[in-house]
Amino acid sequence: MKTKPCSTTSNSPRILSRAVSFFVAFLVWTVFILFYFKLNPSWNTTDTCVAVCKKVLYIDQYGKVMVQPAYQTFRLPGSYQHTKINKSIIQIKDEHSGQTINCLFHASQIAFFTRERPQRKLYGKYAMTGNLLLQMRHDAMIGLPGGGIRPGETIKQGLLRELVEEMDLQDTEGIYYLLSYHNPDNIYCGHLFAKEVTWDTLRTLGQRAMKSRDSGLENVGYLFMPTLNEVNDNPGFDGLPTFLAQAVSPRSPPTLVGNTLQQIMHVMTEATNPPILSTEHLKTSIQLAHELIIKTACTSRSSKKSNGATLSNFFH
Repeated sequence: MKTKPCSTTSNSPRILSRAVSFFVAFLVWTVFILFYFKLNPSWNTTDTCVAVCKKVLYIDQYGKVMVQPAYQTFRLPGSYQHTKINKSIIQIKDEHSGQTINCLFHASQIAFFTRERPQRKLYGKYAMTGNLLLQMRHDAMIGLPGGGIRPGETIKQGLLRELVEEMDLQDTEGIYYLLSYHNPDNIYCGHLFAKEVTWDTLRTLGQRAMKSRDSGLENVGYLFMPTLNEVNDNPGFDGLPTFLAQAVSPRSPPTLVGNTLQQIMHVMTEATNPPILSTEHLKTSIQLAHELIIKTACTSRSSKKSNGATLSNFFH
């Protein structure tokens, strides 16, 4: 009995049909992806950057500076300011809302600030504003002086210990509590204090801190916040606009630790009356910061023209 040889003729149309179907499906999928990436704002770099500008840092209808994402703010009742921290979760009631806040990890920071304007002008023509003292940390992040609270300390005792270690500062007169911040993801509560000083005292604090035993170790420097936004020389982003752009740009590594931007914006705009920085000053700074973010983070690399080492000098 003879066996008929196998034939692939009958399978050819089926294989061809599958190949055509696969090709058509692949083509449709490719076209869909291209249109989706092109039209969907979440995949559009420019739209993403514009969204960052509008949602991360802006001034609301009441003239308040909004920083997102933000830690929840609350105020400690007087009794809790003298309660010793332990290793377990502490439930704190917000003095204003009555809401219960769960805190396991605590830290205290302080803003040394001045509303005094120095008599000297930048380059002999630009008037300076009031200011506050910032700290450059060992991890290359910028924050306010202060640190974590140890078990057995109150939030103010922990702050005063940190000031002795970091700044060799023994004088605690004039230090007062402002408000607290809650990050529920980390069961963290940060407590913000402040002290108003003169311009000369603010300079002296920074200079003295650089002579402390901690200088060059955990803390590597102290600096004033760049507040100027009135420089009309090219490129026009000097000072506060560049500082803000670096803090919130979607393509910039973090420069401020935790919610430092939220803290300093509160001190500079809400802690005093009148505020250290006016609403108009901030509007100008934020607008310039938005423009700088769009130029540096939203345009293609080929369109960038480098003319200097700093972000503000990137465009002329």
